[in-house]
Parts: sequence; C-alpha cells; structure tokens
Amino acid sequence: ISLHGIFTTGAWQKKLAPIVTRAHMVPEPFDYGFLLPPLFLIPWIRARKVEKFFKDYTEVRRLHPDADISICAHSFGTYILGYAMLKYEQIELNQIILCGSILPTNFPWDQFLEKNRVRRVLNEFGSKDSWTRRVKRGVKDAGPSGYTGFTINHSRFFQRSYPLFRHSDFFDPLQFEKGWIPFLA
Repeated sequence: ISLHGIFTTGAWQKKLAPIVTRAHMVPEPFDYGFLLPPLFLIPWIRARKVEKFFKDYTEVRRLHPDADISICAHSFGTYILGYAMLKYEQIELNQIILCGSILPTNFPWDQFLEKNRVRRVLNEFGSKDSWTRRVKRGVKDAGPSGYTGFTINHSRFFQRSYPLFRHSDFFDPLQFEKGWIPFLA
C-alpha cells in the first residue's frame, strides 16, 4: 500500500508501482483525494481520512486475506496510518516505510511492534524538511518525526537520516529500488 500526503495526488505512487511490481509485489496506491492545507487543520476532516484509510485497508485485506501487507506512507499519510493503527487493532502490517513523517517523535511504535501488529518499521527523515518541523504549530497531535526522527529504541525500528533532504526528496526511483524494495523484501 502507498499513502500520499496533502496538497498532492501522490504522483510518487505512480513511480513506485512499476518498481514494486518488478519486485513481485502487488501495488495498492491509496488515494484519499487532494486536500488543501487549510482543510488539513480541521480535526474532523483528519478523522474522516483515518476512517477512509481503514475502509480501504479492510478491502485490501478482504481481497488478499493471506497477504503480508506492507505500506509506504508520506507526510499526512503517516499521520493517517499512525492514528488508524491506534484506533483499529485489526490493522496488522508486515513492513512500514515512513518518509516526511508528521507524527509526534514519541509516537508509540513500540506497542505495535511488541504486539506483532507490525513486523518492522523504517523511518526516513530529512534535516532540511521545514514542513515537518513546523506542523505541530497548527496540528497539536502531529510532530517533527520527519525532521528529527522518532525517539524510539527498538530492534525492529530503523531510521535513516538524510541531511540534505527536504519534505519530498524521497521520491526517486533509485531511492525506491535501493532503499525501499530491499526493506520491503
């Protein structure tokens, strides 16, 4: 599954899909629609996107009941994923890749890892990501994990720092092929 951020239609998902297919995986790009930044600030709109994600996840689980489902999420997609996992214990994932994450740095990934609701997590963050550094000013339950990384220390939680990366610099086919696909595989 791939899950995009706000103010976009997730063009990176279209670049990722053929690479995932060549790696013998089935791409499922989720699209919750184009969301303007002012709407992102409204809590009930964010909550509706979490609900939509859960419905879409449930449908993928129904279509592929025996599949190991993994997800690559960017920006608001990380928020949607994280808060859906907090709300719905039914969500179980194999691998998670986060980039440009806007979740709080103390987000409780360890509880999902310890309960085996997720096998492994990779967080990629960029030191020039000014968006994730500022997001908490407008969204109280968000944070700069895409700028600083998470505070978790767990053997199945990995982080990669990219000192020169901005918010959307992760979306290069070589990044997918050399970084993401090996982690997913």
